[in-house]
Amino acid sequence: MSIVVPNSFYAINQVGVQANSDGAQTVPRAGRLGELIVNDVGLGRYYEAARRGKIFHASNAAGQALSVNSTTATGLIITNPPSSGKNIVLLRLVVGITVVAAGITALILTGDPGPNAAVTHTTPLTPKCSLFGDTTVPVAKVDSAATLAVATLQYFLNAAAASPASGVGNVDHEFAGDIVMIPGTALSLQALTTAETVVASLSWAEVDV
Repeated sequence: MSIVVPNSFYAINQVGVQANSDGAQTVPRAGRLGELIVNDVGLGRYYEAARRGKIFHASNAAGQALSVNSTTATGLIITNPPSSGKNIVLLRLVVGITVVAAGITALILTGDPGPNAAVTHTTPLTPKCSLFGDTTVPVAKVDSAATLAVATLQYFLNAAAASPASGVGNVDHEFAGDIVMIPGTALSLQALTTAETVVASLSWAEVDV
């Protein structure tokens, strides 16, 4: 006995560009060779989240001395408040060394894994939405100086050289979804053994818990 399967059972892929509104029922996109298109259509991998106002960034305003794996943190500190209702997904960290250091160290992320991080925001920075011109305020708090409840090594980034001219130690690190900060946690860019002076910029996405 043969079984007749209706045509609607099969997925139909549409060749070409689509322009859909939220809530529309669509079909997957395909290329002219029949391939399924799953790329970023030339707009960049973060376009969708940025266009929806879910990505934010913050930077040091000037060269900032990094603390050395300390609860009295200086550098770039991001906190997800306990009552935020959001998870923070780190996306990209860029660090440039601005002053010749006394020695070689490692750049690290250290902080309080919570989930009830008590953070004193000593020198707040002003995060911005990556949808340029959007005034959405993120739930994350970012500081160039803050006091953490705990300083626990979380993540090695790179080795920092005694001379910035070598380029060694400058960081352009894209996280691949491997650090998600739940409410009540904090992370800080610091040095492992020897203080360094840097400028840093961090971007992140905020998603519902």
